Amino acid sequence: MASQGQRGAERVGDKASEAAQRTAEQARKAKEQTKGVMQQMRDRAPLNQKQALGLVTVLIGGTVLLVGGGLAIGGTIITLLLASPLLLLFSPILVPVGIVLFLGTSGLVAAGTTLLAFLSGIVWLYRYFRGRQPPGSVQLDSARHRVMETASKMQERAREYGSNVLQKAQEAAPGA
Repeated sequence: MASQGQRGAERVGDKASEAAQRTAEQARKAKEQTKGVMQQMRDRAPLNQKQALGLVTVLIGGTVLLVGGGLAIGGTIITLLLASPLLLLFSPILVPVGIVLFLGTSGLVAAGTTLLAFLSGIVWLYRYFRGRQPPGSVQLDSARHRVMETASKMQERAREYGSNVLQKAQEAAPGA
């Protein structure tokens, strides 16, 4: 009987150790699955030298730009703080001068762009009439042909309609 008890205990012990092994295996799988995505990527494909150099370059460049932007913003704020009293003191003079400068500059820019557009149009027309295919001339020619075709069709329809009206008028009044 004692031997049967020992065998039963051994079986229970074997089953317990198998269950412990399965639990340990499941825990290892769960741990592996919960590993971070970045860690899994690093495990599968380590960085080569070119990628590492690119990463370092991006980090250094980003840091320099961040520090430079911070310094620029800080300098702007300090300058505004120091210049505020002067701007307030001279505002009765500076505001009208600023308005005049803005309007004058806007007028010059508008005049310049209008002149540039006018000259571009003149050059385009010159090239077009000289036969040198400027950009858009093919579309212009096809649109012109479509308009001419439509106009000729409308002219034909008007003639047909006019002759139909005249014919019906003669039929309605045969003695006239």
